[in-house]
Amino acid sequence: MKSKHLQVPTDRDWNGYEHDLDLIDFYKLVYGKKVEDVYYYFKNGAHISLADELLYSNRKVFQYYIFAFALYLMLMGEEDIEAQEGFLSLLLNREERDQGSVRQIFHNKYKFDIIDANFSRQPISLSLEDVVDSIYKKVKEGHIDTEIYDDIPKFLEKIKKTIT
Repeated sequence: MKSKHLQVPTDRDWNGYEHDLDLIDFYKLVYGKKVEDVYYYFKNGAHISLADELLYSNRKVFQYYIFAFALYLMLMGEEDIEAQEGFLSLLLNREERDQGSVRQIFHNKYKFDIIDANFSRQPISLSLEDVVDSIYKKVKEGHIDTEIYDDIPKFLEKIKKTIT
């Protein structure tokens, strides 16, 4: 599957944000920024409020910045089980709230350019499916304690049934 580039949401894509206090803050935080410039915003528990803002944002904004959450999980949040659980929950809640908003982009691979520790540009291709598969693999291999995080297997099963 060929990787595509995502387009940063425009003013039109953000239409109506000014009527929602949470989205005003989200707009101020990420407007005009590339996924590669904001993925680290999801660290240290910030994924909780950012996921809520993504849930209620316009479809184009969601479909763009969900990849910031995905990049965080794949590049920095490999051990952040709570963020992984939040990501799965967000995918399900968003699809329930706005049918097709996740399914439409779930399998698509998108290309991002990440700056590594040596300040070199590294291309990465990623789909939401890749992130879900990574979480599934961790569960299957026992790297996620499903007695503590018992919602994760439920979320994975529901994603398999409703989104894929």
